[in-house]
Amino acid sequence: MKYVILGTMVLVGSLAGLGCASKMGCARGNCADGQGVYNYSNGDRYEGEFKGGQREGQGAMKYANKDRYQGGFRAGQKEGQGEYHWANGDFYRGEFKGGQMEGPGSYTFGNGGPVLNATFQGGGSSGQGTFQSRKCELKDRSILCEN
Repeated sequence: MKYVILGTMVLVGSLAGLGCASKMGCARGNCADGQGVYNYSNGDRYEGEFKGGQREGQGAMKYANKDRYQGGFRAGQKEGQGEYHWANGDFYRGEFKGGQMEGPGSYTFGNGGPVLNATFQGGGSSGQGTFQSRKCELKDRSILCEN
C-alpha cells in the first residue's frame, strides 16, 4: 500500500486566535523578553517565551485552520524538539530546523493510524525509515517501501 503525504506536511498555516482574538499584537505578558501571548492579524496565536521580540524558547502556536504546534523556537522559527498536529488528525513528533521537519521523528497518519518513523530531510519531503515494520524511503512526499 502506498501512502501519499500531501500538502498537510507543509508547516505553514493560519493561526487560531482563541480567547484574546480581539486584541492584535501582545495580548498579555512580556512579548519582548519574557513570557507572553501574541495574536497575529492573520488569526495565529503564540503563547510562550520571547527574546528580542521574537519567539524564542518553548512555546505553542495555534493556527486559524486548527493546526497547532508545541515545542522549541529559535529566532521566530520552529527549532529543536516539537510536535505539530494537523486539523485532519495527522501529527509529527520530532526534530525541527529552520521551521521545518528535519531530523529524526515520527509521522502518525490520522487519529492513531499508521506511523512512519524516519530521519526526515528537505522539510519533511524526503528521508529514510520504517513504516508498518517495513524499510521505506520518503521521496517527494510519497512513501516507497520494500515488499
